[in-house]
Amino acid sequence: MRLFALVLFLFCLQIPVFSQDIEDRDSTEVSDVTEAYTPDQWLVSEDEEEKGDQQVSNAPECDIRAVMGCYDNDRLRIDILLWNPVSFKWLTYFAIKLEYDAGVSEYYAYNTDTKKIRYIKYDNGETVEDYYLDEDGEGLDMGFVTSSYGKKNCSVGIIIDKEKHIGGKKGKRYYLTCEFESGFIDKKGNLKVADSTRSVNMYFVK
Repeated sequence: MRLFALVLFLFCLQIPVFSQDIEDRDSTEVSDVTEAYTPDQWLVSEDEEEKGDQQVSNAPECDIRAVMGCYDNDRLRIDILLWNPVSFKWLTYFAIKLEYDAGVSEYYAYNTDTKKIRYIKYDNGETVEDYYLDEDGEGLDMGFVTSSYGKKNCSVGIIIDKEKHIGGKKGKRYYLTCEFESGFIDKKGNLKVADSTRSVNMYFVK
């Protein structure tokens, strides 16, 4: 039987939130995003992610280690590297969160249980769209779990179709303001964050 809940840590101390500058980071141009690659620059480096800071007590797989990204002519790929392997015991997700003005955000969340990418759009905290990307019959979007640092199942890859999901003119350089998350899915289907990275402006060519 699937286990639906993870145990959240309870914190007795209030942790202050400090503002941070959003840094520019480059994704790497490749000929084919489905092939292995070495990034020219980390989107989020290992030095920027604290080990053991996931906010759940029984799913170490939610602990993000680093993030890298690449793009080819048609697609954009994000790899969320983990300190510990995905166990497939929990209803966990790993996501790209895109942030826009006026309180709008989009999630591309890979669900390790369904092995599908879920798209969710929020407007000031209200869900305005929520569906799986493969429901429309297109084949360029995909998610997967793979190896990193020589360890099996320690990386989650998310590949999205640039033409379908990202505005702008093909061949032009753009950026997306984004952060990267891990977490679990509760009984109501809601995403509950366990770990998240700093926000970055991720540059790529459409």
